Amino acid sequence: FKPVQFTATAPAGITQWLWNFGDGTGNQVPAFTRTYAVANNYIVSLKVFNVAGCGSALSTNNIIVLPAPVVNAGADKFISTGASVTMTAIVTPAGNYNYLWSPATGLSSTTILNPIATPPASITYAITATDNTNGCTSTDSVKITVVSKLYIPNAFTPNNDGKNDKWNIPAMVLYPDATVTIFNRYGQKIFETKNYAANAWNGTYQGTQQPMGSYIYVIQFAADKFQNGTVTIVR
Repeated sequence: FKPVQFTATAPAGITQWLWNFGDGTGNQVPAFTRTYAVANNYIVSLKVFNVAGCGSALSTNNIIVLPAPVVNAGADKFISTGASVTMTAIVTPAGNYNYLWSPATGLSSTTILNPIATPPASITYAITATDNTNGCTSTDSVKITVVSKLYIPNAFTPNNDGKNDKWNIPAMVLYPDATVTIFNRYGQKIFETKNYAANAWNGTYQGTQQPMGSYIYVIQFAADKFQNGTVTIVR
């Protein structure tokens, strides 16, 4: 929240300032600033005393502290080269905001909530929303990964060293409905899944690590579209 500027007009000779800010008290001499931690309607009161100990009447005023916007830039996205995607940012609560996206690369607009993005390469966008009523701002970011082609690695090393332990095919994130099936050299199906990007094969069958060697894969994109080949387990 932004700091609030407190000022007061009083006759000369005031030696004591007694403030009640609605969420605490103080004896600061104005002018000064104070920041409220919670959005609310606060009743602020002030009483002053002079050197003789004479006090003033209690003076009060209301301060309304509005909440800062909450920005969600949306989930990270994957697109193919040259494709476009609509940004899915949302801002709460509903209000009157100005928006600014950066960088501007590949965006249809930098000043609307949901522009269309056509980035030439993988990129992270940030959106800042500014409340036109109170000037409060909030920022969030989203990453768009551009997948250039369906590159299928021909080997991986499932030896639990944290490197290439799964047969990852990054571009499969673009084909969540495709079915990936793997067979051993005897034609036995040992793995099958959809949404392969989230369920990559780790070189096991029924919990048992499979031996070194080549395995046949079939990727079924549609009834009449598939791709097959071999992948090798190296240990």
